[in-house]
Amino acid sequence: MKGMLGLILLALLAVPCAAGTILVDWDGSGDYTSIQAAIDNASNLDIIIVAEGTYTENIGFGGKDIILTSTDPYDFNVVAATIIDGNGADTVVTFNGTETSDCELLGFTITNGYGPNNQSGAGITGSNTNATIANCIIKDNIATKHGGGVRGANGLIDACIITGNYAYDDGGGITDCHGTISNCLVYDNTAIDKGGGMNNCNGEIVNCTVVYNTAGVAGGGLNDSTGTVTNCIFWGNSLGQVSGLWPWPNGYMTYSCIQDWDWDGTGNITTNPDFINPGGDNYRLSADSPCIDAGDNTTVPVGIATDLEGSPRIVDDPNTTDTGNGTAPIVDMGAYEFQALPTIVVWPEVIELSALEAGSDPNDQIIKIRNAGPATINWQISEECSWLAANPESGSSTGEIDEVSLGMDISGLGWGIYDCDLTISDPCAVNNPRIVEVSLDVIGPIIELSASEFNFIAFEDGRDPNNQILTIRNAGGAALNWQISETCDWLTVNPTSGVSTGEPNQVALSVDISGLGWGTHICELTISDPYAMNTPQTVEVTLQVIGPIIELSSLEFSFTAFEDTQNPDNQILTVRNIGGSVLNWQAVPSCNWLRADPNVGSSAGETDQISLSIDITGLEWGIYDCNMTISDPYAMNNPKTVNVQLLMNGYVHVTADFPTIQAGIDASKDGDIIVVADGIYTENGNRDIDFNGKSIIVRSENGPDNCTINSGGTPLQPHRGFYFYDKDYSNALLEGFTITGGDIDDGGGIYCNDCYPAPTIQNCIIRNNSAERGGGVYYSGCDGGIIEDCTVSDNTADNGAGIYCASSWPLEGEISWPMEITDCIIIRNTVSSYGGGICSYNGNDVEIVNCLIGANGAEYGGGISFAWSDASNVKNCTITENNASEYGGGVDCSDGGDVQIINSILEDDTAAYVLGWEISIRLGAKGLPGQLAVSYSDVKYWVEGIYIEDGCTLDWGSGNTDADPIFVSGLGGGYYLSQTAAGQEATSPCVNAGSDTAANLGFDRLTTRNDGAWDTGVVDMGFHYQRDIADLYYDGYINLDDLLIMALQWLDIPGEPSADIAPEVPDNFIDYQDFAVIYQYWLWQ
Repeated sequence: MKGMLGLILLALLAVPCAAGTILVDWDGSGDYTSIQAAIDNASNLDIIIVAEGTYTENIGFGGKDIILTSTDPYDFNVVAATIIDGNGADTVVTFNGTETSDCELLGFTITNGYGPNNQSGAGITGSNTNATIANCIIKDNIATKHGGGVRGANGLIDACIITGNYAYDDGGGITDCHGTISNCLVYDNTAIDKGGGMNNCNGEIVNCTVVYNTAGVAGGGLNDSTGTVTNCIFWGNSLGQVSGLWPWPNGYMTYSCIQDWDWDGTGNITTNPDFINPGGDNYRLSADSPCIDAGDNTTVPVGIATDLEGSPRIVDDPNTTDTGNGTAPIVDMGAYEFQALPTIVVWPEVIELSALEAGSDPNDQIIKIRNAGPATINWQISEECSWLAANPESGSSTGEIDEVSLGMDISGLGWGIYDCDLTISDPCAVNNPRIVEVSLDVIGPIIELSASEFNFIAFEDGRDPNNQILTIRNAGGAALNWQISETCDWLTVNPTSGVSTGEPNQVALSVDISGLGWGTHICELTISDPYAMNTPQTVEVTLQVIGPIIELSSLEFSFTAFEDTQNPDNQILTVRNIGGSVLNWQAVPSCNWLRADPNVGSSAGETDQISLSIDITGLEWGIYDCNMTISDPYAMNNPKTVNVQLLMNGYVHVTADFPTIQAGIDASKDGDIIVVADGIYTENGNRDIDFNGKSIIVRSENGPDNCTINSGGTPLQPHRGFYFYDKDYSNALLEGFTITGGDIDDGGGIYCNDCYPAPTIQNCIIRNNSAERGGGVYYSGCDGGIIEDCTVSDNTADNGAGIYCASSWPLEGEISWPMEITDCIIIRNTVSSYGGGICSYNGNDVEIVNCLIGANGAEYGGGISFAWSDASNVKNCTITENNASEYGGGVDCSDGGDVQIINSILEDDTAAYVLGWEISIRLGAKGLPGQLAVSYSDVKYWVEGIYIEDGCTLDWGSGNTDADPIFVSGLGGGYYLSQTAAGQEATSPCVNAGSDTAANLGFDRLTTRNDGAWDTGVVDMGFHYQRDIADLYYDGYINLDDLLIMALQWLDIPGEPSADIAPEVPDNFIDYQDFAVIYQYWLWQ
């Protein structure tokens, strides 16, 4: 390991700012002044070199495989002077546990750490890291639990001095380290519980000296180990040397010196190790020590060639009889190898450096020489190369370090690698001679290019592309004399030769596209200098000449038409040449029902328009596909294909085409309209009707008064009208039916569950149905959905007799749309629990707009119940004459419901509790407070008509009143507003009293007047009626003005205003059916 590190350090010192090398110096002369800052900015395999000094910080490796080292980790004088001080704040060094053996911590004094919790060592916390920790002094750290010095390091721990550390539980010096621990001196550490020196270390413990440590309970030297312990010394430890070995009693303890040892174990001895001066912390072996030549050679880890202080590890003492295991020489016990004769120690043993040819000499290098044995070494240096000189060439050492400066002279050296061996010798040294390998890399000219590839793009018959610049530079030594050769006639380089001694030379690359057709053209440039180290270098130049390219506005078109009607509107396809030259295109459809006009053209970049027209003559309903080819044989992307789809929707007639509604649906496709003839539909096929996920319209021929679905359901034979489930019904419409007679668990009339979105239900009468939830309509788990212009009456249920809606949670990543109930009359529905008219429950958002909600009954919320219903709105509704047997005659809001009522009238609703006649706001069954806001509304009894439980919230906004709304009767019902302009004696206080104008809110084509005049100016409060369809002149009268409008459109298509007022599904033609409506209401006003 020593040789490896020496190689690394010398390579770094030779090139001080080499890539991957980071320098740290407290005085600011390095890259960073903080070790942690250097780690944070390092990448895997980087080397961080830290100058001598004290660095007060707590550092973490963060899983990075880096080498963190002092300037000379083998010189313990340097190690002692390179200090990481934890300042008593936290662990000094922390690994996160993912580091591999490529991570190394080398040559630091780690001190003044604090282990704050059960997982932390004080000096080092390894977190089961595999990093290497070597040549460190780990001292004077305190852990509140385990591991005063080191905890949880499973990599190699080698040649470390661990002393003066303290643990309030186990492992004063080292604990929970399960890798190899070798050549370590562990002394004077303390654990309050067990393992003063070492605790629970289950790897290999080899050649360690563990002395004078203290444990409060057991194992002063070593406690709890299942690993192998060899060549070690345990002496002077308090409360026993070793305890808790497994297998009991001696574990795998061999060839070790253990004080007071009473157990077995091959090669173990109990004789005093005879240290030189234990009182002075000198635990080297004296000449008379029984530990000399007493170890086991086979257990010395591979790669460990030196002892704690860097002396050779296996040295024979000729004056000591071998008692250990192996072939002489035999290893000693303990961290220090006894050096019987003078021993040459030299480092580094490998030096690698570089210089530029004809440049300056590299910096001088330092090698260090020391005697690791007794007596004196008188060393001399000899070398065999003229370019290397050592100064001084001789010296002597009795243990002190001698430094030798190596100087290099590269004069006259050509580029290449020069190797030289320095021989350090003393014939009296036991390991004479020692060799230092010096390798000098002289770098000659190197061709450096700004790029190895160039790409040009040009349009055919267009201008030449802009020139590009190739930069050539000598990145090596001496002078680079370069030349360029090329292999094509469309590329010109200028200049074609040059000289660089480090400065960049620019070469212009120019292209001439004259005569080149479209396609890819490639040329190779060769840059060479016969004396360059990396000659030749090549550059690939690619020229892309772009010919005509067909660009289309779209590759798909879709047309929709109905059988036996007019052709669909034309659509436009644009064609453009986005390439070079001229595009001469031709459009050829593959079918006779599609026409392209024009079908030929040319483009030099301008846009051509093709009108696509459809002729549906003779086509039956179905889906038609046609491919149209846009081609030019000279275009680069010829041909292009446009797909045109024609969806021929048809009218499916029940009973003319199919005997039942379900049969008609089953035979239909998306986009079809199913028209159901007048009549009463019962039995299978005409009940429990399933749209099967189709985007179709199912409508009656002449409206709900003439077409009835009677489900005939009973508790024993449950049935309903319509069924929608788990599909996308965004374009589905159910229109113009009376739906009655349903009796089932949920959704007596209509059932919608898990629909994304839900269908639209329009102009239906939903009455006399029964269910547990949703007597008339049941919506659950659906997104969106519209109930519009419907009458929902006389239905029964446990919850939500008229309409029940719940749980419209959005799919992940999608937006949830609220359910809409608009322009509906919801009357005389009865439940036993929540929501006589409407029950909104469990997170459902609902928009209730322009609805008349009256004479409904419930326990809670006679008109509407909002329970756990988020962000719902009631707008321009009249809620009247509803009854609750408990709370909320008109509206009940509970369990976190967040509701806004605006521009509405709540009048003559009743409840068991007077304070909640119109509205109640309660905690509800879930105990969540309700929230309700009221503004611009007429609420009978003012705030006194509202019951508010503790913790619930009423936001009583502006514009509210409790005045009598003064209802009057008219053609549509009994809840018009009295107005002098319509002939009444007084004007209702709800007229022109809303929050905004009728036009802005979309009520300017509706009326609250019984003369049918539209709402103008500020919107009126409450429900608005549709004006009479026969009042074509919009003056509130049916008279000659209306008849004249019809006469001008007679036997023709509708004009403006449209006189197409019959049948209920407009037929786009003015005839006797429309006149019959005028006749029915003649002179009405």
